[in-house]
Parts: sequence; C-alpha cells; structure tokens
Amino acid sequence: MIHVAFIGIDGSGKSSLSAVVAQELERQGVQTKVIHMKKNNNEVILNLEKMNPSIVSEEMKLLGYTFDLLSQYIDTSHMNEEVIVWDRYSYCLKAYFSELNIVLPWQQKMLLAMEKPDLTFLLDIDSQTAVKRILKGNRLLKPLENEQYLGSVREHYLKLHRENDFILMDAHKPLHILRDEVLRRLYGCMR
Repeated sequence: MIHVAFIGIDGSGKSSLSAVVAQELERQGVQTKVIHMKKNNNEVILNLEKMNPSIVSEEMKLLGYTFDLLSQYIDTSHMNEEVIVWDRYSYCLKAYFSELNIVLPWQQKMLLAMEKPDLTFLLDIDSQTAVKRILKGNRLLKPLENEQYLGSVREHYLKLHRENDFILMDAHKPLHILRDEVLRRLYGCMR
C-alpha cells in the first residue's frame, strides 16, 4: 500500500488534485481510496463552542482534529487499496496551528504514530490566489481564510518543506498538468 499526501493552504487545490489523481488511478485499474479529513471529534468541540464559547480553546480544536486524523490513519490499516490518497495530513495541523502559536508536545507525540507518507506533495500558491479560488468556489470564507493568515501559514509549510523531503508543486499550474506530474512520481514509486 502506497500513501500519497497532498498538503498546502486552503485554496491550493488539495481536494481537486486528490480527486483527479484517484480518478485516473481507478481508470487504470489501481484500487485507490481518497481520505478526506473527517471532523467528527472536532464537530463535538465546535458544537460545544456554540453552546458555551468560553470553555473551548484552540488547543481543544487541535485535539479534535488530531483524534480525527489518527482515527482515519488507523482505519487505513484495514484497507486493501493499492494507493491511499490523503487530502491533508498531519503536516497541515502543524502548519496551521504553528501560525496560531499552538505547539502541544503531547499532541505531536500522538501524531508520530502516523508513518511518513511515501510521497508528500506541497501545493504551493500565494495567498491572494488561494482566497480568489475559495471565493470562486461559491462558499464563504472561514474566519482564518484571509490573505494575511494564509500567507503566514504558507511560510510554515515552506519551512516544513525545507525540513522534510516534500515534493514542491506550483499550484498555479493547470490541474491536468499537476495530475500528470503526480502520476509520474507515483508510478515511479510503484515499480
């Protein structure tokens, strides 16, 4: 089983690229599963926040996302697909919460249970273009989906890229070009 992760700021194209890569792999007979980040535990925390905002912290939200991600990772151990495509991975939590100056050593230890993906693609895009893409998708911006915040998160991703062996991709490129680049790398990994 090969794990492929797409990471990057909101609006960089993680979900779109995950979908077209998985679609092409399936078309070629490769059993593929796309994992989108569930938000079950975090939904509990967000609902709690609606009831009583004073008791919910950003640290609690991070914990919810961490449990959701670990739960999905554990679920993959029971799957038979040849390729698991991750639309977000633990690096996303690190980049976003680092910008909020939230670093929880015990949470980071929990995420060490997740093996490093075989391939990690960092979809790099400027924050102005990312916000335009989000708005073009006909949805409202979330509180932290603004150019300044996303620009800062992008810098955290680029720092993670320098510390790891991510494959840096220019997310301004057309989707079919990115898909073909990913597939070339993936097929090389599958041999």
